[in-house]
Amino acid sequence: MNEATLRHKRKIVEIPIPSFSWKILLSPRSLLIFSVFAFALLSAYWVLAVRPYLWLPAGYIDGVSMQIRANEAGKLDQLAAQAGDRVNKGQILFAFESEHLGQQQRKIEKNLLRIREQQKEYRNQSEKAMQDYLADLGLSSHEESEQHLLILQEAQTKVEELDLEAAALDQELSLLKAQLNKLEVTAPFDGVVLKQKKVVGDYVNGGESVLSLFDLSRSWIEVRVPEKKLHLIQLGQPVKILLASYPGKEWEGAVSWVGPATLSQIEGTERQVEEEIPIKISFPQDKFPIKPGLSAEVGIKVY
Repeated sequence: MNEATLRHKRKIVEIPIPSFSWKILLSPRSLLIFSVFAFALLSAYWVLAVRPYLWLPAGYIDGVSMQIRANEAGKLDQLAAQAGDRVNKGQILFAFESEHLGQQQRKIEKNLLRIREQQKEYRNQSEKAMQDYLADLGLSSHEESEQHLLILQEAQTKVEELDLEAAALDQELSLLKAQLNKLEVTAPFDGVVLKQKKVVGDYVNGGESVLSLFDLSRSWIEVRVPEKKLHLIQLGQPVKILLASYPGKEWEGAVSWVGPATLSQIEGTERQVEEEIPIKISFPQDKFPIKPGLSAEVGIKVY
């Protein structure tokens, strides 16, 4: 059987293999697919890793402060907190001596001392009258016995009157001491002393401010946003917080308040004027080094 016959009997299938060409990658369709894929990857990386932030460098820690005032006039006797100190709610801030209440206390104590001396004197007189009455019983005349009894009754009556007077003064003294205890002024909340206005020994008028206290529970970071970028800001946006005093550290916060345009300020020169709107950034109170007035830089996530 010749070769031509064998080929005729066997069916041979031949599959053509296309040759590779760079022209396929450079075709418009391939370039479009590659561009879309690359854009999707870059967009995902930008959102997940880079996360675009609007950085505002001129922020500062602010909050609510209160003037701590004396509720009575007197001399400042104790100052337990100074500017920059952190204090806890209920901690004694200062105490002072009330001149008016002090005079009242001394007067009452003087009267009590006089009454107790009189009580002692009349009790002795009552005891002596009783002893004289018993000693002369049956030996002296009726008139003398009656005289001893009269002295005894008068002394006992006087002791009872003095007892009532002393009880009233004791009650008055107790109330006065309670008022004197109120001269110890305590912190109404956890805070930081911003300013100390008096020193020990100073005379303080009733209602006069002694300290100013910053409320740690009601603090925030205030910063201003250019009006042209205000459309990027929304309540609740995540914020990165950087403090110059703590390099290398970062805290998380959120936009908690956006001020109205009426509170805006104009920044810049005559040639370039830009209006800015105030906003507030909240932060976790327990993990943040709250120091009023401390400068801060914030980055607001604007994706």
